[in-house]
Amino acid sequence: MPARKNRSEPCQEWMVPEQIGSTLVLAKHMDMGINSSVSFADIATTIDGGADATEVQKLNKSLLGCPYGGQFAVQVNASDPVYGSEEYKATGGVPRFILIKVVKPKAKA
Repeated sequence: MPARKNRSEPCQEWMVPEQIGSTLVLAKHMDMGINSSVSFADIATTIDGGADATEVQKLNKSLLGCPYGGQFAVQVNASDPVYGSEEYKATGGVPRFILIKVVKPKAKA
C-alpha cells in the first residue's frame, strides 16, 4: 500500500480495501515528506498479530486486543522479499510512517 508525498494534505488516511461488517480499517500516512509503502501482509499482521501469534500475543501486540479499535504503527517484516524486490526499490518507497487504525462500533448493551 503506497502513500505518495503530498505536503498540502498532512496525515492522509485511506480505507484499506477490505471492510469487515461494520469495522473500518484505515491506513494513515504520518510523514508527508517520505514515500511510504508497506505490504498488505504487514498490515494484516498489525491487525491480527500474524499467523504464528499466540492468543496472548494477539491480544497484547495487535489491534485485536483493542475492544473498540485503536491504532498501531505497521509492524514491518523487514526480511520480507517484497521490500528487496526491484519493483519495490523502483518506487523509492520506505516501509515506515504508516499507522493502521481500526474503528469498531461499541457492542450494544
